[in-house]
Amino acid sequence: MKRAASFSLALLLLFAAPIYCADILITDHGAVGNDNGDDLSAFVSAINAATSGDVVRVPDGTFLISNTIEIHKSDISLIGNNR
Repeated sequence: MKRAASFSLALLLLFAAPIYCADILITDHGAVGNDNGDDLSAFVSAINAATSGDVVRVPDGTFLISNTIEIHKSDISLIGNNR
């Protein structure tokens, strides 16, 4: 009986625990808005740092991306601020 109670408690904690999602700012990875510099590597770095459920955030500004970015991950979001 004690083993069943421990197992039930473990399941309860597993499903009751909040899911942590990180906010990843592209500026923390080197992107600088409005500077005419290429921000491609900062975008790629921020996306690569993201794991399932994370949000990659793009602040206000103009960012230069010199090439296509392919995202081969699922369950991440890329969100820009509203102007």
